[in-house]
Amino acid sequence: MIRLNPASGQQPDGSGGAETTANFNFFYLYTQPSTASAKLPAKGSPGDVTDESNNVETMISYDVLATHPDAAGTGDIMYEIWYGATLSPSSW
Repeated sequence: MIRLNPASGQQPDGSGGAETTANFNFFYLYTQPSTASAKLPAKGSPGDVTDESNNVETMISYDVLATHPDAAGTGDIMYEIWYGATLSPSSW
């Protein structure tokens, strides 16, 4: 199990303290175990910043299926997690 936690003290930095794509508290999903790979595409409208279909939320526990070093060489660990009804490469 892994629990994803946002950076502490993170503040909204948009106009009037609004959330922006730069400060949402979520983690993107990738199609492969690399931050250089494509991100999972959102299922909603392209301009809808509230569409959460291509990310996972923080403060929730997820089952870890496998771990791999980031193939992009960042030094980060990539986690394959269970987050839906089926297993697929898009669960990265």
